[in-house]
Amino acid sequence: MKLDVTQNLYELDGDTPLKTSSQICVACRQPLGAGDPMTLRLVLTRALTARGQNEVLAFEEQMERYALAKRISADDEVELSIAEAGKLQGLVAAIYAPLVTGQVGDMLEGYPILLNSIIVNAHKDK
Repeated sequence: MKLDVTQNLYELDGDTPLKTSSQICVACRQPLGAGDPMTLRLVLTRALTARGQNEVLAFEEQMERYALAKRISADDEVELSIAEAGKLQGLVAAIYAPLVTGQVGDMLEGYPILLNSIIVNAHKDK
């Protein structure tokens, strides 16, 4: 599946884009610009590069996550396998709240985001 990773995430009102709120990502401890838009690319790359405090990852798993994070960072549209989309859903759910996880899940499933009866991030015709 092709995925547009430039899509923004929104507050429940459907009008207000979610923005980063701190200088340090709580998931991965990497610097963020406060007030930057929260994009699908940002959420996915942070989920891929984050690790729980007691989580031990094998070298191979870390390299797979790193390679996928690089692919997502490199292009505005990324081709993902069903397995990769499923892995991303689990990683996002492990570190983000339901507002973010729900929107990312819909995006990964190919659904438009419907918030407060407003469709946001409808697929672009190319």
